[in-house]
Amino acid sequence: MYDPDPPFRQVRRPDGYLPLEDLGLIGDGTTAALVGLDGTIPWMCLPRFDSDPVFCGLLDHARGGHFTVTPENLREARQRYEPDTGVLHTELRSDTGLVRVTDALALRSGADLSDDAPSGRGELVRSVLVLEGRVRLKVEMEPRGGADAHQLYSGLEVRPARSEGLRLHSASCGPT
Repeated sequence: MYDPDPPFRQVRRPDGYLPLEDLGLIGDGTTAALVGLDGTIPWMCLPRFDSDPVFCGLLDHARGGHFTVTPENLREARQRYEPDTGVLHTELRSDTGLVRVTDALALRSGADLSDDAPSGRGELVRSVLVLEGRVRLKVEMEPRGGADAHQLYSGLEVRPARSEGLRLHSASCGPT
């Protein structure tokens, strides 16, 4: 059942892994990602559900890779979906403030969710908003098997070592 105002709770990682109940699911009809209560994406296959995972820290937290956006000194967090959407909000409280990370896999123009349509360019959108205080963020993009990163005018291009031909692009409108 949907809870519009879930309680904050401690983030725990028994044996280095988040419990399954601490993972939210986002998708676009072609692929999906799991978003952790701690701001980590530990699982995402690109460009399709049946592709090799780019991030698979869900299976191997030490070498599987992840995409993390979290405040330093995380104390507690909560997750909820925007009503009637696949947009997931994760609110993370640190010693100095509160941030909201909003995650979604954007639907491509002309996407047909009723059929296995060919995949085009997919977009993982991660937006961060400081709700209270001053927060220092830790941002890490570490694809499985490593990656080659290049500075671009509009951000950073990351080419995962295990996914030939796949290019990830990261951009920020705030200070880095």
